[in-house]
Amino acid sequence: MKRDLSRRKFVALTGGLATVGLAGCSDDEDNGDNGAADENGADDGATDDENGDAADEGNGEAEGDYDDDEDVEIDDEEEGDISTSGSVTLADDADVDGNIEAGGDVDIGADADVDGDVTAEGDVTIGDDADIDGDVTGETVEEGTDVDIDGDVEETG
Repeated sequence: MKRDLSRRKFVALTGGLATVGLAGCSDDEDNGDNGAADENGADDGATDDENGDAADEGNGEAEGDYDDDEDVEIDDEEEGDISTSGSVTLADDADVDGNIEAGGDVDIGADADVDGDVTAEGDVTIGDDADIDGDVTGETVEEGTDVDIDGDVEETG
């Protein structure tokens, strides 16, 4: 099962430590839109957190560690470690400030930036012009063109 990290689920998993507003992140569940309009009468689509508090639409960034057993997709910026027994996919131009640990594959998009170690039990694929400031470990590690890795690369397969 593949799941995008929704604002509501992220807040719940991080214990409310998130700067909510994962632009481009969604899941197939009801988005929990609180239906509240802003001062101009526009509904910003903000969701309610587990306590019923309105979530800030934010700037597309999130903070806090993420630990789950499902596939994770990061479309923009994430500050904190990501750990899952599933796979991790970073979109093109995504930015992660933390370690990534996956029980499956890790796919890092073109021009993505990771400031931390990348560890996968499966394969690691790194897109063109990506920048990784840390070690990369996977069953196989496939690098695109002009990839910059400031750390060791280890293939375990």
